[in-house]
Amino acid sequence: MDAVDVAELLGVPAGARFWASSEEEDAGGESAYLQTAEEAIAGGRARSRVVLIRVGSRRDEPYFSAGDAPVFGNDGEPLSVWPPHRE
Repeated sequence: MDAVDVAELLGVPAGARFWASSEEEDAGGESAYLQTAEEAIAGGRARSRVVLIRVGSRRDEPYFSAGDAPVFGNDGEPLSVWPPHRE
């Protein structure tokens, strides 16, 4: 099977590049497939002050804070703010 076949099997819309999910404490969540990071962030900001984004799907990829509220990692340090600074 190639990637297109797998995407179709999983129900991923053609052209989707981002997957976004929102969760509420003690409640279910919802998911969406989007074209851009900006769409995913806007959807998150409309629902919450805390928005996290990770580019990539590996567990070792860092999260960035993209919402209004600061987010701290397990080490107590604030997460880097989205978008990441490029030098």
